[in-house]
Formats: sequence, structure tokens, C-alpha cells
Amino acid sequence: MSKIKNNIKGLTLFDLQVSTAPAWCRTEYKYDVYSQHIIAAENKQQAREMAIDMAADEGTEVWKHCAVEVISDNSTFMHPTMVCSSFNAG
Repeated sequence: MSKIKNNIKGLTLFDLQVSTAPAWCRTEYKYDVYSQHIIAAENKQQAREMAIDMAADEGTEVWKHCAVEVISDNSTFMHPTMVCSSFNAG
């Protein structure tokens, strides 16, 4: 039995949180809002664009200005995807 080494590199995992956005761009809404996303993407800009596309009542400005942190530079995800989100439904 031969051993096959898997050299396939997955996408980077990014963490985006509303709390890292400047106060001026946060809305007063407390319900029907996302507060955090974990996104598998090729780069920070792609992760930010995916978060903007998913925006609910928190608006798009928070995702344009929040910090985008790298969680892992290699994941099992091969296609850009929303891994998980924190959503407060009202």
C-alpha cells in the first residue's frame, strides 16, 4: 500500500466582527442583524465582499470598515463559502 501525500491547500479562514467597526457606522438595530462571520475565501477583500452581500439590518458599512482577521491560512474549504455566522433574529 503506497502513501499518497495531500498537498492541496484550502482557502484561508477569515473572521469579521461588527464590534471591530468604527462606532459611527454601526446601526442602532439590535434584531435581524449579523454580528460576526467566519468566511473561507481567497483573500480579505473577497471575505469582506461576501459579508457585505449577506448584510441584514446592520447595514453594509460595518462590513466595509470592520477588521478582517485570519483564523487559518489553510482550511478544508476549496470554494469560497460562509462557514458560520452569528445572527440575532427578532
